[in-house]
Amino acid sequence: MGISYRKLRILLAERNIKPTDIVKNTSISWTSMTKINNDQSVNLSTLEEICKFLKCDFGDIVEYVDDSTEK
Repeated sequence: MGISYRKLRILLAERNIKPTDIVKNTSISWTSMTKINNDQSVNLSTLEEICKFLKCDFGDIVEYVDDSTEK
């Protein structure tokens, strides 16, 4: 998996914020929001805008998940 935005989804649910609110109140595109929803990489500037909007830190919205399994 690598990158996970599970923390962002949890934070949005806790604050009752929808992805639509982020798109409407920032310059983030729907394409970027779709990538986030699918746990794909986005630019740091996109994450920076989300952090500014939510008044949080990178670690509050994204995490690295090592899904490799040792055999």
